[in-house]
Amino acid sequence: MARRPIPIDKTMIAKAARSPEKHFVKTYYVRSDRGTINGNRRRDLGSHVPVVERDGTTTRVTVGAVPHPMGRDHRIDWIELLAGGKVYRHDFDEQEKKAEAVFDIDDHEVIATAYCNRQGSWSCRKWFSEP
Repeated sequence: MARRPIPIDKTMIAKAARSPEKHFVKTYYVRSDRGTINGNRRRDLGSHVPVVERDGTTTRVTVGAVPHPMGRDHRIDWIELLAGGKVYRHDFDEQEKKAEAVFDIDDHEVIATAYCNRQGSWSCRKWFSEP
């Protein structure tokens, strides 16, 4: 699947830029359709929170420290990456067996969001000291 920038709400970018935590790695979790993290089981955290890594200008987003299942009834539908005022998105098809996307981005701060068809949206923000 192609990775493409898509238009986003400008208030989202402004909110991320004003955040006081931008000078260190901060992870936060969002379940947009099911409430807050407090009600989640611990194993959901390990398999749903996006993990962001960088090697040069290659930014890799993997869903979960424990690999997330990619079956028909439980899977990651997409990963979005907010960086440099643009949103890049990778939509997964049924043939993909690993919830991982690679983007050619070298921005200092990125926000990754993954959508699980059962548990909803999960996000992580990461600040890189050097591009």
